[in-house]
Amino acid sequence: MEEKEENGMALRIAVLTGGGHCPGINDVISNLILFGNNHSLIGFRNGWKGLANGRHNTFLSDKNLAMTIAATSLSYLGTSRLDPFKPGNEVHLEKIQHVLNDFDVLIAIGGEDTLGVASKLSDLGWPVIGIPKTLDNDLPETDYSIGFMTVVDNSIHAILNARDSAFAHQRIAVVETLGRHAGWVALFAGAGSQADWIVLPEFEIDIDAMCQHFEDRESGLVVCAENAKPAGCNETVTVDGFNHELLRERGVAKTVAEILQKKIGIETRWTQLADSVRGGFPNAFDRILARRFAKHALSLAEAGIFGRMVAIQHDVIMDVPLSCARGIKKVPAEMMRNLWR
Repeated sequence: MEEKEENGMALRIAVLTGGGHCPGINDVISNLILFGNNHSLIGFRNGWKGLANGRHNTFLSDKNLAMTIAATSLSYLGTSRLDPFKPGNEVHLEKIQHVLNDFDVLIAIGGEDTLGVASKLSDLGWPVIGIPKTLDNDLPETDYSIGFMTVVDNSIHAILNARDSAFAHQRIAVVETLGRHAGWVALFAGAGSQADWIVLPEFEIDIDAMCQHFEDRESGLVVCAENAKPAGCNETVTVDGFNHELLRERGVAKTVAEILQKKIGIETRWTQLADSVRGGFPNAFDRILARRFAKHALSLAEAGIFGRMVAIQHDVIMDVPLSCARGIKKVPAEMMRNLWR
């Protein structure tokens, strides 16, 4: 954590969003404008790529713009998956640091990739503050990140629709949720929809126990995290800009459905929840969390405290070292037992 003396002067604040789109991004930006109306906020489009290109919009202190941004579900600043620290991207990193010379602080809104880059910039001495935004909810040291609860709500709605159809036709529905590195979405959405079986990447998949569970049933519901890897799952080598697998190409739900139908003989249908659950407007929880996070981030900037990530722990808004964003928060066994079995 770095500190500098607060001088009460208006700050030039750069703002960007990166990584995957999720509900609540615009509410963070909107509240930064509302609470930061004494400062000059410059929003860069398309994440680190936009900062490297120097393309931006000036927010000023426009309450009407804040309301307009909050009233749309489209990501106002857009996003990208550029990693300026990846070998071969040195030119982008140089351009980003050149642009940052014109600002007092950068507020980065994103998940492990975006805030991981922000943390590395902080290590180089740049004044950076992070706001956690990820539907995966896998950032350490914060109970929740922007977008997670809305995606859980959206997922439960879609899962229940699939369940109703399966039950009516005496089938098993296998639904694959979002969630790259951890099973938080699958666990919460599966528990909220009273799934018969929940498959997470954190725990070994007991195929035999799952099949035995359904042997005497006419229908059922299985919820899988997209990064779970049951036996027989075909791997993919396709990756994005941060070297992450494109999980949608693998089809965990498809594999689980095929195993169930083959072993127990019940018709099984599978589906993947994709962009339909990560879009739309945030729910009340994420709107309020975005407001609380934005306000705390600005208070850190005004106090000259950098190298921090805003967080919530036990409903208390606080801040933690930005370097923690380089880790992954996995679902603990106790949480799995408490919410499911």
